Amino acid sequence: MAGALARPSRIPAMRTRRGVRAVLLVAALASVVWPLRPAAASTPNRHQLAGAQTGVLVLVRRLTWDQAAAVAGRHGSPVTAGLVSTLPAGVPLEDRVLSLAAGRQVHADGLRVNEEAPDDVGVAAADRLRAANPDADFGGLPPPRVLAEPGMAATGLLALGAAGAPPPPAVLPASGALLTVPGQLLVVGVADAWGLGRVLGRLESPSPGGGRPRVLVVGLEPPPGRARTAPLLEFLGARLPGGVATSDSTRRDGLVAYQDVRPTLTGLTGSASGTQGAPIRSLPNSDPLGFVGHLDRQVAALVEARGPAVVLYAALSTIAMAVCLAALLLALPRARRPAWAAG
Repeated sequence: MAGALARPSRIPAMRTRRGVRAVLLVAALASVVWPLRPAAASTPNRHQLAGAQTGVLVLVRRLTWDQAAAVAGRHGSPVTAGLVSTLPAGVPLEDRVLSLAAGRQVHADGLRVNEEAPDDVGVAAADRLRAANPDADFGGLPPPRVLAEPGMAATGLLALGAAGAPPPPAVLPASGALLTVPGQLLVVGVADAWGLGRVLGRLESPSPGGGRPRVLVVGLEPPPGRARTAPLLEFLGARLPGGVATSDSTRRDGLVAYQDVRPTLTGLTGSASGTQGAPIRSLPNSDPLGFVGHLDRQVAALVEARGPAVVLYAALSTIAMAVCLAALLLALPRARRPAWAAG
């Protein structure tokens, strides 16, 4: 009878431990790059983002989702929206750009762009970089023309090919139209949402009738509290409906990996050789900005809950270890107990 009455008292503690473990597991899943999976055949209701038809790639160093949604609302064209995984906070800008170019993580140790003289990246340094990253393939992208704001000269490393050195980026003009060229990828590096908004309003297509080209926007650094995610947008003009981004790497609505950017830009239908990603696609959605905004808030809530959960879990683990040690000592014969526990 006493044993039967004692069992319910253990149930709250068991539930507490399980709850803490569940919170930690969800937070951990939110704080890493989503696992990459083998590519699967696309379904008829998807269209592939960008590819060879993309005229412009805008890389934004610091961009929150709220800022991205505000810029998209002002731009006034159908948009595909999502969150893209990033490298951890503190990783140099050079590593981030080169990892996009290669579709896998690249370390640019020894190759840091000098903002005062960005053409210092010579052939010898580029060859050392390729030798240090033998599994990375930097060729295959559409020929890029790079324009960069001050402080964003590292964006020019996207032009690193299979041989030689990347040409230095040109300075982004303060005003005037930014024309795309058929068969050429225009890459623009800006520091923040203000720079992004100024660029989007100046992009024009040289084709008959003008109009806006398709534009892919990729955030490079995770905003504080966003667990290695940044905004991703594709502005479609009037040719395609809006939607939410996904890929065969993540198979999650609204979530893609930074490794997916390279195969998206090359226009390949499957994973590229030496690349860990797959092309980004768009799933139809009537409110893509609202969908991704909700997803972004979920990520923020998970990250916020992770700190207290880790502290609580550590405290419970310490108590559990102490209880187990005490039980073990009590189970030993008195003669075999340590001197400090023999009393």
